[in-house]
Amino acid sequence: MLVKELARALGRHGIRVNAIAPGAIPGGGFAAPQALADKIPLKRFGTPAEVAAMAVAVLSERFGAYVTGATIAVDGGIALHNWIEP
Repeated sequence: MLVKELARALGRHGIRVNAIAPGAIPGGGFAAPQALADKIPLKRFGTPAEVAAMAVAVLSERFGAYVTGATIAVDGGIALHNWIEP
């Protein structure tokens, strides 16, 4: 909601507000088990470069000029997973 409210309030000033929600990105002390990768629809972990590429795209005037108030999941589809499984 913070991203949406800031985008709404600042849009009239030409300021875009967006967020990136990364998924499982090994590195920096995070060692992910392979069992987690098996639950990701793309069946692999993401890389810091993939998250950075989305950040560059949404910041760019070419690709992100008309994007504001969005939270962009860069997670290989893991957010689509139903975590309440029997």
